[in-house]
Amino acid sequence: MVSDRGNIGRDWCTWEYLLAFGKMSSPAFVPVIMSIIFAGAPMVNALVSTTKEGNWAYVRWPFVLGIALAAVGGYMITKHAPKPPKTEAVAEVSNS
Repeated sequence: MVSDRGNIGRDWCTWEYLLAFGKMSSPAFVPVIMSIIFAGAPMVNALVSTTKEGNWAYVRWPFVLGIALAAVGGYMITKHAPKPPKTEAVAEVSNS
């Protein structure tokens, strides 16, 4: 029952984040923030719980690979987030 309360709390916080994104002035930051939340939280959870429980001796390579892929994916989304075009480029396109 305790884990159900934790899941409900986590889901509620996620819902609040999504509602807050609708009120942002620039929607370009939404993928960046969502990649940090949805890729970063599971990585931190996996590392902390594995360390806390002392289960590093039982860790296999797919676990480490999954954490690495999540980190690379979060970085790529953050680095290559869509950005609005510069005003000079928009002016050149509209003049031609």
